Order: sequence, then C-alpha cells, then structure tokens
Amino acid sequence: MGYVLEAKVTPKTNVLGVAQTATTSEYKVANSLHLTVGAKTTNNVVGDTLALTYKDSSSNAVPAAESALNYQWVYCNAEKGPYTAITGATSSTYKADKVGYYKVIVTVPTTNTYYFVDDANAKVTTVDFGEVKTAPKATLPTPTIVDQTTATTGQTGIAVGDSLYASIPGITETPGNVTYQWYKLDASGNRVALDNSSTSNPYTLETVDNGTKIVVGVTASTGLDNTNYAGSTVYSDPVTVTAQEFPITQEFKLASTGSSEDAWKVGQKVSFTGITYDKADIGIKYTVTWTLVDANGNKVYDLGTNADTYAIQSYDVGYKVKVTLNGIGNYAGRSITATSESECLPA
Repeated sequence: MGYVLEAKVTPKTNVLGVAQTATTSEYKVANSLHLTVGAKTTNNVVGDTLALTYKDSSSNAVPAAESALNYQWVYCNAEKGPYTAITGATSSTYKADKVGYYKVIVTVPTTNTYYFVDDANAKVTTVDFGEVKTAPKATLPTPTIVDQTTATTGQTGIAVGDSLYASIPGITETPGNVTYQWYKLDASGNRVALDNSSTSNPYTLETVDNGTKIVVGVTASTGLDNTNYAGSTVYSDPVTVTAQEFPITQEFKLASTGSSEDAWKVGQKVSFTGITYDKADIGIKYTVTWTLVDANGNKVYDLGTNADTYAIQSYDVGYKVKVTLNGIGNYAGRSITATSESECLPA
C-alpha cells in the first residue's frame, strides 16, 4: 500500500508480561500500514460475541487485517484485574460466556513487516471491552405441540398412542439445553403434571390421557442459544386427546347361529356384528361384557366377559341377552351395546 505515516507514540501498559516499547520522538515510517484496532461493540452482555474493527489512519476499514494478526483473549472478574489468559481463545472473536471484564491482546506476527498497530512502530496492542454484564431475561417463544404420528384409518384428531413433540419456533434444541414437563388440565383449567414419563420430548400419549387436554411446559437452561433465556419457562396452548368412536359400518347387533325359528333357543351361540375390525388383527381395543336383561332392559345378572360369543343357557329362558363393548386405549370412554331381538326360548 505504501503509506507514509507520522505519529507520536506514548508509553503503554504491559499485559500478561508482554513488553511494549515506545518512544516519545516523532518519526516517519515508510511502506507500512498503521492499524487502529478497536472494539466493535460496547455495553456487551453474556452471550454476545466480542469482535474488533480494523481501520487505517484515514478511518477506512481494513478487513484483510483480521486474518493477518494474532490474538489472545484475557479475562478477570474484577475491573482492576489481574487478567488471565482464556485457554484456547486465540481467534479474532470471542463469545462472552460469563460476567466479568474482557480484553484481547492483538499482535502482529514477526514475519509481517507491513502492519503496525496503534502506534506507528508498535507490534502489539490491547483492546479493552470493559465489563460484560448479565443479559436481561428473555422469554422463550411459545412452544407448539406437533402430533408426529400418522393418523390411523378412521382416527379423529389426536389419539392415545400418538407421539407429541414440543417445538420451539426459531430455537435450536439440543439435549440438555431445555427441559420439558407435560401436563393435563383439570376441570378448572389448572395444569397437573403427568407422572408417566412426562419429561421426555416427544411424549407418547397413554390410556390415562384419553379425553384430556394436554399442555407442555419448556424451561431453558444456560446452554440454549443465548443465555438470556436461562430459567425462562413457557407453556403451549392445550391440545385435546380425542376418545375415538368405534368404527361401525353397519348396524351393531346380535346374531344367532341358528335358523330364524331356532335363533334364540337354548344351546344356540350368539355373536355381535357390525364392528369393522378383528381384535386379533390390530390389538384389543375393547372389552366385552355379556349380561342378561329383562323386558325393560334391567340387568338380571352377568353372563361373562371378554368372549366374542355366548351360548344360551337354560337359566336364560324368558330373558334377553345383551352385549356391551367398552373401549380401551384410544377408545377409552366409549361403549356400544346390542340386545337380542327376542327373549331366550327353551330348546
């Protein structure tokens, strides 16, 4: 560049034992560039990246200088020191990770005869960033609950067995930088923490969650993107876990293995029809209860449970047979019934 610069040098304080020579005479240096290296930002807070500016004697930016210099960042927790070197902090920028005072020692390599820093013949200078303070608290964005499970045929809304994921818009989540707590809302709308593995993300809905409103709370730790978020807890809007309707494609009713005239006689087997799946195919989604009822539908006594068929007995004569399917899993809270068309008859 071939600058000819004139400057007056003043003595500078040694930092970490680095000797800085200076004279008070006026001089001229040819074929060199006098850099002024300064702090890019002031009033920094924890989480900010400390960076430098590089200008020539005419205050023009010299971006090429950044990669041509050497750096050592130093720190102390009190304004008057002593400062100690930050291990590994030898790049041109440093992300302040705690409250305290920061400086950076900028050195021109001995092989570089072109650059000088601050004073026309100085090869080392110190830039003081002053105090880095605690960042003001910031609030995390409101999380969104996302259903990650592909809906099964006939499913309505969110169901038991689905996997719910808490997503925080604009935030990069890594293990340990946030914690989660899943809740259900009680009748008054208050959050009640779930106690079944409810601190994971995603969370898989269980039978006890059926018919409830689910909320997730997310709390930030110091490792989340910016420490401003540390300790901040936010809650999602609630989502409803829907109890699924039984998949009925035709009238749900009882049928007998006998002919029309013998259908409800002792010894005949009775089964239900109209439900669209087989328990053995997709897993049990209901329990079965058989009861004997009078002409008004009042229960006389229980006949048995969890059998898909019932054989009419002699003591059933004069009463009707009734079957009830009670939903479990994502069908919890649902039930469906059917009653024989006529009273049971003698064989």
